Amino acid sequence: MGEGLKQRDIVFMKFSPTVGKEQRGSRPAVVISGNSFNLSEMVMVCPMTSKIKLYPQDIVIEPRELNKLDKRSEVLIGQTRMVSKERVVKKIGEITQTELEQIFAGLDALLDR
Repeated sequence: MGEGLKQRDIVFMKFSPTVGKEQRGSRPAVVISGNSFNLSEMVMVCPMTSKIKLYPQDIVIEPRELNKLDKRSEVLIGQTRMVSKERVVKKIGEITQTELEQIFAGLDALLDR
């Protein structure tokens, strides 16, 4: 299912098996890698959760038609990872360009940039 993924897509993924404190289970994630990289077998994503904890670098996305989320969800920027497209189950929706820029700002904060 990982074919044709674009930056800003929200996909449903299988993250398990994991190790330690990594976000596990099947859940939505936001594709943040660039479209030219997304032609490869891998994709960079930020997992999402509906259990809002509001870590400083994270952002919250409200459900709406564009993203097809059924619950308010936190983008776990601190759990950003490169994964195989084989983990992707299906595309759900997409985030806005403004939300993507907020994710990049959260990554900058996480990296002390």
